[in-house]
Amino acid sequence: MEGFAIWLTVGIGLLVLEMATGTLYLLFIGLSAMLGALAAYAGLGMGWQVAVFAAPAAAACIWGVPLTRRRRKAAAASLDVGQTVRFERWTGREAGLARVSYRGSQWDADVLGEVAGTEGELLYIVAADGNRLKVAATAAGEKADGS
Repeated sequence: MEGFAIWLTVGIGLLVLEMATGTLYLLFIGLSAMLGALAAYAGLGMGWQVAVFAAPAAAACIWGVPLTRRRRKAAAASLDVGQTVRFERWTGREAGLARVSYRGSQWDADVLGEVAGTEGELLYIVAADGNRLKVAATAAGEKADGS
């Protein structure tokens, strides 16, 4: 198999994998492999093919790290923040741990600030940490009297 076909096969394979993962890194490397295929098609030696592949792949990955971090942070910003939950029961009052009802199921929650802790009390989600919600009496996570 010619170098062109190998580069092309690797590039297409990486682009297909990218569609399954959505990481962006495989997209960068797959497109760089396509550039390597163009270098091979143009008759450049193996050293040039690798250089044509490696330089944009490295640059794109260095550029892509902050880009993907921003995407992850934006995705991690919970869509649940500001939504209401119903207090069910304390699981550890001293530690501020409770069970709350949200979206038809019960969730573990860290209770921030002072709450009455009565069954059915409405609380607000102020953050999410994995599968644990952080809830408070007000949407801002402060005491109702502003202190």
